[in-house]
Amino acid sequence: MLTATKDTMSYTLTASGKAARTYVLERSNTLGTGAWTEIRSVGPLTVDGPVRLTDPAPPVNAAFYRLRVTSP
Repeated sequence: MLTATKDTMSYTLTASGKAARTYVLERSNTLGTGAWTEIRSVGPLTVDGPVRLTDPAPPVNAAFYRLRVTSP
């Protein structure tokens, strides 16, 4: 499960996390060939459970987010 919330000060993504995986929130201003910027990461997790990653300073205009998951 993946949910996202945005308020005036932050953007938060919540996902169901799995042990031994690392979760990275990335942002880009375009879906074209532009680079993705790492905003926050957590892991590797020691147990299964919710993962919450927040962008504390989202752009005023539109932005695109993705969650990158890596395993050992």
